[in-house]
Amino acid sequence: MDRRAYLRSVTGVASFAALAGCISTGGGDGGGGGSDPTTDADTPTPTATATPTATPEPTSEFQGYTDEDPNYVDVQYRDYTEPEIEDIKEAAESPSYEDLFRNIDSTRGREVTYEGTVQQAIAAEDGSYFALFILIDGNFEKQTYVSWTGERFIQGDSVEFWGQVLGPETYVTGAGSQNTVPAIAAADMELLE
Repeated sequence: MDRRAYLRSVTGVASFAALAGCISTGGGDGGGGGSDPTTDADTPTPTATATPTATPEPTSEFQGYTDEDPNYVDVQYRDYTEPEIEDIKEAAESPSYEDLFRNIDSTRGREVTYEGTVQQAIAAEDGSYFALFILIDGNFEKQTYVSWTGERFIQGDSVEFWGQVLGPETYVTGAGSQNTVPAIAAADMELLE
């Protein structure tokens, strides 16, 4: 038995069925305002089924300092998502250190990859990231600061990393002089043997 016929037989009142959204109250059978359940005019028209939409991949955002303070190491950091890491690793290039540093302002956001030696690791006070002072190719003339949200690396570790250029990072050295180096937000980093 279909639902409309059942409701009519149980209640005997077409208005109950109309309130339930099952039949229209416009004429038809002359018996209380209901209509004949067998006519096409009163058959509900199926509505379009919602098509599921793909959930967009989550993305990460840069966090941390937005203003350069030349007295401190204050690089931004980013906890990249897996798809972002894959994209960066796929697009990464290895420009010479000189090209990277010379064109630092025009290469912000550029995907890069390098190998180097960790000279110093500074943990953020809240433990959210590390600022790693890395010597590209182990060369003291090729210094860079790399922000990293993964596992800890220590002084002397040889690493390969992939990331995005943040821009120049200026800080005061232990000797009291100012130094400016390229800064990179690492998306991935691996310990080399």
